[in-house]
Amino acid sequence: MRASLNDLSERATHGAAPTLAVEVKPADSVWPQPLEHGWQCVTTKAGACASPSGLPATGWLPAQVPGTIASAWRGAGRLDAERPPAFAADDHWYCLPLAGNGPQRLRLHGLATLAEVWLDDRK
Repeated sequence: MRASLNDLSERATHGAAPTLAVEVKPADSVWPQPLEHGWQCVTTKAGACASPSGLPATGWLPAQVPGTIASAWRGAGRLDAERPPAFAADDHWYCLPLAGNGPQRLRLHGLATLAEVWLDDRK
């Protein structure tokens, strides 16, 4: 399984940097398990990918969660602080491989305004 998140909030909030935090909770467990490691992100032109199957195979960056696209770019050495890109004009996708059996509950915290959540290629 693969969880994908299209973070549209950068556009909706005119470049404000939302923070993403995610956890999964097995249906028979009382305690959620944070999903903080193993995330990757990629930036695409707005509307360029209708679903995760259309995402590029290259250009993925390690992403700290919770974190922002700007922090992922900074960590990869791609952010020019004197000329930052117009993050608000693009789509930003986060992906994480998931493992487990049986019913699970995915909880997202800290999403600012708009996002699409996908499990494999289903919205």
